[in-house]
Amino acid sequence: MHGIAQQQLGRHQLEPAWTIAMRDGIERAINSPLANKSVELTIAYYGDLFLPRAKKNKSTDLSNDFTEDNLSDDEQEFLSDAIEEFAETNSQGISNDQKIRIPGTGLLARADKIFGSRATALLYIGELRQVRRYLLEAAITQETERRVSMHVTDETRILIGHSLGSIVAFEYVRKNPDFNIELLLTLGSPLGIRMVRKLMTDPTFAMTGLPPNVGRWVNVYDSADPVACSAPLSALWTEASDFPVNNGSKPHAVQRYLGKKEAGTPIAEVLGFNIQ
Repeated sequence: MHGIAQQQLGRHQLEPAWTIAMRDGIERAINSPLANKSVELTIAYYGDLFLPRAKKNKSTDLSNDFTEDNLSDDEQEFLSDAIEEFAETNSQGISNDQKIRIPGTGLLARADKIFGSRATALLYIGELRQVRRYLLEAAITQETERRVSMHVTDETRILIGHSLGSIVAFEYVRKNPDFNIELLLTLGSPLGIRMVRKLMTDPTFAMTGLPPNVGRWVNVYDSADPVACSAPLSALWTEASDFPVNNGSKPHAVQRYLGKKEAGTPIAEVLGFNIQ
């Protein structure tokens, strides 16, 4: 299950990149060339559900999407609270003046100051906006789940969720107790963000152990990833296993996550490879 900002792409564009990165991760885990090229994955694609409507003579890039006109009061409040949570979690205490909810570009300007760069601010806010829509807009929720179910079969042994996709995978596991998998692998997950969990139907699901239909839960995160740095998931879900990685200049990039030994090892174990 993929993350945010994939609305301009599609399943057939994403699958090769994910598959190549996954094979690199497996090779690092087994410490030898991967002879079996049949190791494949399938993307459940739902990015187009977030595609913005075209506007005549106007750009629809992410930064221009933040205007007072198209951010509801509820969304502004949610994003302000989430930005404040990030600041508190990362020991960047903010002043009372900063806590004032200011719409549109004011919100983004405050995020710029807290995150230190426009790119990081846009990543965090863009993530939360799509997560919020997935969790609250029934049409998006239902269509996403329908598309996921099209690709999940009795032979599915592993679910991989990156970013928003980790919530999609978690919710699929929760809502389908008869579907059993050997591994739930989450990468750069926002499940640790309190404001995200407040939107979930059952945020305490499986917190005292693994989901009953999951054999193992591995969470890989980069502490520099603004989406995943709130807390190791094992602080909330006690049976999840957390593995930190260093993704360099692109801490949230899915290919950098999948290509790591920490991601490749649990996949290789499920597939029966010898781990070195």
